[in-house]
Amino acid sequence: MTCPQCGANLSDQLNSCPECHAQITVKIGKQYCANCKTEIVDRQNFCYFCGQRLVAVNPPPLTNIEPISVEDVLGSSLNIMKREPVILAPMLVEFVTSIALTRFLAAYLQGLGTVFPDLPSRFVSPFTQFLLALTVAVALGITLQPIVYGTYPLMVKNAVDGCKVDFLGAFRNAAKRLPSLLVAQVLVGLKVFIGTLLFIIPGLYWLMGYYVTIPAVMLRDLGGRRGMSASMSFSRHRKWKIFGLLLITSPPASLGPVILQHFLGNPVPIVASTIFDLTIGLVLNVLGVVMCSYTYIRYGIEPFNQSSAKLDSGI
Repeated sequence: MTCPQCGANLSDQLNSCPECHAQITVKIGKQYCANCKTEIVDRQNFCYFCGQRLVAVNPPPLTNIEPISVEDVLGSSLNIMKREPVILAPMLVEFVTSIALTRFLAAYLQGLGTVFPDLPSRFVSPFTQFLLALTVAVALGITLQPIVYGTYPLMVKNAVDGCKVDFLGAFRNAAKRLPSLLVAQVLVGLKVFIGTLLFIIPGLYWLMGYYVTIPAVMLRDLGGRRGMSASMSFSRHRKWKIFGLLLITSPPASLGPVILQHFLGNPVPIVASTIFDLTIGLVLNVLGVVMCSYTYIRYGIEPFNQSSAKLDSGI
């Protein structure tokens, strides 16, 4: 920066000018990438969105950000699922694995109580079965689930580009990125949970802000925290549209078990809950992650690629 009194070139780390000893007041504002105009949330040397070195501070923000079309995202995502039914496979693998392990271990406990009638009841009680199911959910949540969610941005990108959806290739690539995916999932989950406890609104804000974290991690080859920053930057002026996207799948998926309990009683019969999970629950969950991936590809990656093409051509 330049000293406002004598014009000497100074470091922005100084509080006073070494030439004339004038006091320096630095006004810190928002920082934007000079290449893609993405707002930078954290202080760093490279843009987490396009990878360019940050050289400009406080340029005018990009005002022509294309708004998200909820109709476009929903319609395109449904078309992708209809055209490429293999896209259901990763979520189906997770659902079947989770249901099978939970049911098997619950049956094992019940059989254990039958074979050993003198076994203390606490070992086969409903509470023990609940803890067992919770343990299975946590184990899958830190292994299989992040990998499954990481496959969808890659598969949706295949579909958008008109290529064959490579389920196995996407699964292998997501498995290699498991540490980054797990960091992102844990940090986002904790923030949303804590924010929900704090009068719900902060949790909803973070849920919308971190909506495209997984696509950013997978498609931009970012770490977990940088993927969160990229998502927050992408979502900054689009939160209400993202809220609309969340309303399409989240309430029906959450209300499904409640409706089953209302009509079938509590606990819901195993057959009924399994059928719901493998049909309506599966489709809603896949639709949610496909919409999330498509949103980032259509409104995050494509505009950036177009702007990069213009820069490369000298436009």
